[in-house]
Parts: sequence; structure tokens; C-alpha cells
Amino acid sequence: MRRVKITAAPSEINKTLQQGLPVPRVQLIHFHSLVIPFHKSKDFTYLSFSISFCVPNNKVKEEMKRREVQLRGIIYDMLAQEINRSSGVAPLERLKELIIGGINGSLSEGAVREAYITRFLAV
Repeated sequence: MRRVKITAAPSEINKTLQQGLPVPRVQLIHFHSLVIPFHKSKDFTYLSFSISFCVPNNKVKEEMKRREVQLRGIIYDMLAQEINRSSGVAPLERLKELIIGGINGSLSEGAVREAYITRFLAV
């Protein structure tokens, strides 16, 4: 069995393969294991997830690598505020919108195009 590393978003791959075109190379940067505690929930203790960002070019990718600690802090602060606003877990699309907005607001070299939550647990 051969291992193949896919570097394009699944929806882009399917669309491209259906059209018989070569699969585009998409740059992804991964942030693993973010943990955000729930303070007001009786049902949940913490939220744990990993996220990958689709970046348009090497400049944005390098800026995100260089500023990973700061960007993780931005994500943590935004999501901590959002999940502690209510007792439940916000929909993933809402969380992704918040994360992309916060990241793009702090980048100077460009903007993130998409975010993929690759592991998500509300414990």
C-alpha cells in the first residue's frame, strides 16, 4: 500500500477530478491541540480541537509560522469569550468564522482563505 499526502482541500479535489483537471497544490498550515476551558457550562469542561488553515502564498504561511504563539493566543481569547457566553457549544461554522476573522485581522502579508477543523471534542 502506498501513502499519498493530499495537500488540497477535499472539495477542491473532488471538483477538479470530476472536471479531469490536475489537482491544485494548496498550502496548509496546522495548529494542533488547542484547549479552551468552559467556565459557565454544567455539561462541558473544555473544548479541544486542531485546525488547519488554507493560505494563499508562502508569505502568509511564513508569517503564520513566525507568529504561531500570538495567533494561537488570538484564537484562544476569541473562542474562550464565545463559548463562555452561552452554556452550549457554538456551531462549527460560527467558530470557523470567528477564527478566520481574528486571524485575518492580525495578518499583514495577506489573508487565510479557509479553515478546516480536523479534530473537535467538547468534553
